[in-house]
Amino acid sequence: MKLYPPKIDRSKPYDLVCFGYNSVDYLCLVERYPGIGEKVQMLDLERQGGGQCATASVAAKRLGLERVLYVGKFGSDEHGTFSRRSIEQEGVEVIGRVAEGARNQIAMIMVDDRSGERTITYIRDEGLDIEAGEFDADIFARGKLLLIDAHNLSATIEAARVARSHGIPVVVDAERVLDRTGELVELCWAVIGDEGFCHRFTQIADEKQALIELSAGCRIAGKTLGPRGSLVFDGERFIRTPALEVKATDTTGAGDVFHAAFCVGVLMGLGIEETLALSNAAAGIKCTKLGGRRGIPSLQEAIDASKELLERTEVFYP
Repeated sequence: MKLYPPKIDRSKPYDLVCFGYNSVDYLCLVERYPGIGEKVQMLDLERQGGGQCATASVAAKRLGLERVLYVGKFGSDEHGTFSRRSIEQEGVEVIGRVAEGARNQIAMIMVDDRSGERTITYIRDEGLDIEAGEFDADIFARGKLLLIDAHNLSATIEAARVARSHGIPVVVDAERVLDRTGELVELCWAVIGDEGFCHRFTQIADEKQALIELSAGCRIAGKTLGPRGSLVFDGERFIRTPALEVKATDTTGAGDVFHAAFCVGVLMGLGIEETLALSNAAAGIKCTKLGGRRGIPSLQEAIDASKELLERTEVFYP
């Protein structure tokens, strides 16, 4: 049975609805990580909006989607105001609740200038947690696709169930494995996790067998592999897409941009190989700039960069 592309209801008012975390990121670029008790000089310091689905919503808009909706919860402090404005100023519509007395999620991100890899510390107020029923259920039936980040699991499962009941494909950016993660997976059309998610979820060491097992719950199963690109199983074939070769400044937000571009490719009607090449290209270009959002490319930039990745894509059967 052909599992890609999914059936899309083009009558929905939003191209993409994103439901999940937002954050304010303080990004510190250093020549090297300091040891305990040591001082190093910063090369750059910047504040940006962040968070998986919040950044994905911004990326989807910059990549050409006409109407994008972000749904989430903000702190009642200045950081909450900054986070919301950082999304809205990109042309993304926001349905947000304010957690009175709670400060917004903040992340302190130290980026190694030599490798572009980062170390993250963060603080998150319990008041930002979202429970099932906090948002009107019909919100999650308004998009052609729903993108979720698998935090606040009871609310996320509710959102995915509503979307699925309306025939809306659900894409999840998966990281953590919790008690109800299996329930969420079964409601999703595409589960594309970080490098370790599939193993943690299936407890299968072989990456191909793990993806096959994961796809039994959803439809499209995949994993992002950082500098090695991505590996996806479409129910019949494996698609191994290389990463874009760039001088990485910062990998923050690369996965968020990957998932946004994946949704854009699906909505454009691209084939799965083209969609994954676009996703890896967009994520790679993002890594050339500090932070999760500064380096997000235009659609044309991502398409141009994806062409050589498509030529090097490997497709093979189990």
